[in-house]
Amino acid sequence: MNHINNDIGALYLRGKSAEKIDKIQTDLKNRFSTLDFEYLWLPSLSSKQYFHPQNIESSHRNGYLVHAACLSFFDQEQSFSDGRFFGINRVHRLEPLRTPYSETRLECFNVFEIILTGDDKFLSKEYDFVKEAVKGFIEDYLKIKCEWRIADDSFIDSDQKKEELIFNKEGKKFSIASGNVHGDFFTKRKDIFSCCFGIGIERLFLAGEILEKERHGRKK
Repeated sequence: MNHINNDIGALYLRGKSAEKIDKIQTDLKNRFSTLDFEYLWLPSLSSKQYFHPQNIESSHRNGYLVHAACLSFFDQEQSFSDGRFFGINRVHRLEPLRTPYSETRLECFNVFEIILTGDDKFLSKEYDFVKEAVKGFIEDYLKIKCEWRIADDSFIDSDQKKEELIFNKEGKKFSIASGNVHGDFFTKRKDIFSCCFGIGIERLFLAGEILEKERHGRKK
């Protein structure tokens, strides 16, 4: 039995649909653990709040809800070296452009997050490697070709690169994954930098559902 609902700004699933999205998370963890990335258990709260127009004011006693999956990592880590990490985080944001018909512009969603820290040489090589690994996983899951493009917005500031992997099928167009270069914004060091990749798990699931309906329609 299937049940899908996102009227509340978050995705509720039951039955086969819930199994599908859970398998996406499992397959992502399996893929990146075999690539020798270190596991993270990421909390949805940070000890400090980074200014952002999508931040949600929290009444939690000690923590602030994060609008981006990597923020709790940089909140907890105090020293940095060459590192490759992955984990899943649930993020919360204000989405003023959300309408009752916004299937993908959710205000609470799960992100498979990959975080890289290191010097210029390490980060440059690893960024390209992860970029291809993310693209490969999404192409394998959706069974279509995907391409990265430069994003219209930025994660940190306009001087730092942001790329997006866009799904564009059946009149639906949205970003499934992003790659974000941070520079020394989080590390506060001139010799160690960071970047992150995020895969929207709900968006990847919904893209798969759109394609499945399209393929099913062609078979009729």
